[in-house]
Amino acid sequence: MTPVSVLMSVYNEPLDWLKSSIESILSQSFTDFEFIIVNDNPGRREIGNLLNHYSTIDERVRIIENDKNLGLTKSLNKAIKIAKGKYIARMDADDIAMSDRFEHQYQFMESNHDVFIVGTSVQLIDAFGKGQGKVFKALKHNKIIKQMLSGNSGIYHPTIMFRNENSQYREKFKVAQDFDF
Repeated sequence: MTPVSVLMSVYNEPLDWLKSSIESILSQSFTDFEFIIVNDNPGRREIGNLLNHYSTIDERVRIIENDKNLGLTKSLNKAIKIAKGKYIARMDADDIAMSDRFEHQYQFMESNHDVFIVGTSVQLIDAFGKGQGKVFKALKHNKIIKQMLSGNSGIYHPTIMFRNENSQYREKFKVAQDFDF
């Protein structure tokens, strides 16, 4: 079994952002993963061409090409269904992962068998990749619940890693999949 399956859905992100996002995953210090990228905008050929390029230069990259736009929820579920990883890691096509993200998350999950999902804080960046400060989420269960009850997600969706236990996103949620999950 592959230790980690990384899931990303691509729709209409600028190509430079998409390249940076993909490369931040491919350059992780933890390298034993598969990277499943769903192209949810098959009409935009330059996205398809870019994704195919990455799949030819790195065997970890697997591409799913939707026939039509399905939206994030359904696209992520398609990727989850074929994921072979013990853990599922999320990534957004307009974000950049720190180079040791998977290493830390994998070690944490391996050491904490009672934990289903883990996320990280984030460093905000502008359109040019310049740091704009860090944003932290609560760490304690009761504070996470309090945050969620006040209408805020307890996690940053593109930073999560969770156990692959056949869990899927509920497709009635077109947005706020992270809050529901």
